[in-house]
Amino acid sequence: MLHQQRFTVVLVCLAALVQSQSTDGERHDLGPPCRQIKHVHLALGEEPSTSMTISFSSSECASSNALWSGSGPPVGIVEIGTSRDKMSRSIMATQPPNQYLATLPRKLGNYTSDFFHHITVKDLKPSTRYFYRCSARTHGTGVSREQMRDEAFEAEHEYTRYLEKSVQTKHGSFVTAPLPGAFHGTGGNRFKFVMMGDLGHYEKSILTMKHLDENKRLVSAIILAGDLAYPNGNHQKWDQWFDLLDQFPVFREVSLQVAAGNHDVDITEKSGEIFTAYENRFRMPAIQPAIRNPLEGSGSMTKFLSHVPYPLDYDYGNAYYAYTYGPSRHIILSSYSNFDPGSKQYTWLEDELEKVDRSITPWLIVIMHVPIYNTFEEHQHDLQHTMGRDILEPLFVNHHVNIVFSGHVHAYMRTKNVSFGKVNGTGPIHIIAGDGGRRIDSPFLNVEPEEWVVTRDSTVFGYGTFEIYNSTIAEWRWIHTSHDDSHDRNRVSGDNTTTFPRGGKDHVYIDNQYFLSQAQDTFHG
Repeated sequence: MLHQQRFTVVLVCLAALVQSQSTDGERHDLGPPCRQIKHVHLALGEEPSTSMTISFSSSECASSNALWSGSGPPVGIVEIGTSRDKMSRSIMATQPPNQYLATLPRKLGNYTSDFFHHITVKDLKPSTRYFYRCSARTHGTGVSREQMRDEAFEAEHEYTRYLEKSVQTKHGSFVTAPLPGAFHGTGGNRFKFVMMGDLGHYEKSILTMKHLDENKRLVSAIILAGDLAYPNGNHQKWDQWFDLLDQFPVFREVSLQVAAGNHDVDITEKSGEIFTAYENRFRMPAIQPAIRNPLEGSGSMTKFLSHVPYPLDYDYGNAYYAYTYGPSRHIILSSYSNFDPGSKQYTWLEDELEKVDRSITPWLIVIMHVPIYNTFEEHQHDLQHTMGRDILEPLFVNHHVNIVFSGHVHAYMRTKNVSFGKVNGTGPIHIIAGDGGRRIDSPFLNVEPEEWVVTRDSTVFGYGTFEIYNSTIAEWRWIHTSHDDSHDRNRVSGDNTTTFPRGGKDHVYIDNQYFLSQAQDTFHG
C-alpha cells in the first residue's frame, strides 16, 4: 500500500513536470527542471507601466533517463501573479536562450557560458506589485501518459535525486511603473532612482550593494552608468559579478537599467568581437536588435581599455534606448557607439528629444558612461569626452535636459546648471558618480575648481538618489557607503603639496529648469 502511494506521488510529480500550460492554452511537453537557476535581475519593458523583463541564467538540464531524452537548450518559464501564494499566469519563453563561447585571456582556455533567459511579461497593471517565480526545463519528447506510466518506476529514482539536490525556482517581486505622466496610485508617491557607476566586484562594491539593499524601500529603478563587472576579457568574472548580485534581494525586486562602459566592450583579442557578454546577459527595452561588428587590430586588452577607439561599430540592442517612468523620460546613450551627426545614434537621439512631451514627462534625464563635464585629471583627452562636448551638449541644452548622469571617472562631481562652459540657470546639471566600488584616486585637474563645479571628491565611495516630488521639484542626495582606506585627502594633478579634505555629503533640491526656460521665453517673447 505504501509502495502504491509512492508510485502515485511520483506519477503526479512527473506529470506536472512533463506538461506545462502556456498562457495561450497550448500544451508543451517539458522535462525536469534545471538544477541551477541564478543571476535573476529585472529590466523595464518597452512600456514600463505594463511590462517587465525578467532575466536569469540556467545550467544544462542533463538527464540520464530516456523519458527526458529531449534535445536543444532549456526553456525558460516565468510564473507570475499578484499574490505570493497564487501565480495566475505562466509564461514560457518564445525564443531560445542566449549562450556564447569565448576564449579566455592569458591562455586560460575556452569559456562556455550558461544559458541566459530573458522573458518579457506583458499586459500587467500599472502601479501594481507582482510576485514571480522563474525556472528552466528541458525540452520533452512528447511522451504519452501510457509511456509515463510504464516508465514511472524507472523515473522515480531520478526524480528523488532531483529533490535531494534541492532543485529550486527563484522568487522575486516588483512594482510596475505608473502610467506615463502619473504618480503611483492616488497618494502621489514620489519616485526615487538610484544612480551609480563603475561598480565592479571589489570590497567597496559589496559595501555599496549592501547599503543599497538595506535602503531599497521606495526605489523605483537602479541606473548603472557603465563599467559593470570589470571582466577584462575573462568572462568568468561576469559570472562572479552576477553571483555577487544574487546575494542582494534588491536586484530581484527593482529593475536594473545599464549603460555601456569601456570595460563592458569586452573585446575578444583574436576575433575582435565586442560587447558579447553585455548583449547576451542583459535585455534592455531595445529599439531593434543589436548591430555589432568586430574591431580589427585592437592590440592588447590593457591598451585598448585605456584608449577605446571612437566609434565602435555597435548600434541598437542594449547600446542606447529610452523609457518613460511616470513623470520622467530617461534616455540612455552609448559613449562608444557613433554619435556623429547623421549617425544612427545621433539621428535617433534627435528624434527622441523632439518627441518628449514635457506636459507628460516634465523631467528629462540622460545617462551615458563618459562625462562631458569633468573636473578631474582622468579622461580629459578621451575622444568620447571632447566630442560629446562638441556634438551632444548642444542637443542637451536646446532640449533642456535636466540632468546628465555619468561614471567613467572614479570619483564624484556635481555641477551647477551649465551651458557651454558657463553657469546658466536653464542648462543641465552634470553629475559624475563613478565611485560605486572601483578604486578611487582621481586627482583634481586644477587647484581652483571650475566656476561650474559645486562638489568634487575622490575619497568616498557611494551612489546617488534622484527623487522626484512633482513636476517642478526633485531632490538629489549623494550617499556615502565607505571611504578609501589608502588616502583621506583629495590631491591635485602635478601638485604634491596641495591637498583638500574629504568631501562632505551633497544634498540639494532641484528646480526643474525647463519651466524657468519657458518663463524666460514667454518674457522675452
